[in-house]
Amino acid sequence: MQKEKTAWAAVLILAATAAIGAGCYCWGKRTALLHYQAEQALNILLNRSELEGLGEHKETIYVTGHKSPDSDTVGSSIAYAFCCGSWGMTRVRWCSGPSITRANIS
Repeated sequence: MQKEKTAWAAVLILAATAAIGAGCYCWGKRTALLHYQAEQALNILLNRSELEGLGEHKETIYVTGHKSPDSDTVGSSIAYAFCCGSWGMTRVRWCSGPSITRANIS
């Protein structure tokens, strides 16, 4: 009889520990998600405010990379030029060095 009570007590302690652990895990994941979403919204506001701080663009924006560009420079330039175009700005993608013809993925 005593062994049964001890076994049931151990099961209850184990179940309570698992429930508390699961609750803490879910709470931590939710908190991390909320912090990520808040940081993402702030980054969008900051980037947009920087562009708006430049005023009206009546001239062409030249989106460039560096000399001897690698694939991340070319991709970033293309993406930024696309964003500027979607915001109604006139833009030209321009490469300051010879562009790569294919990325070497090993």
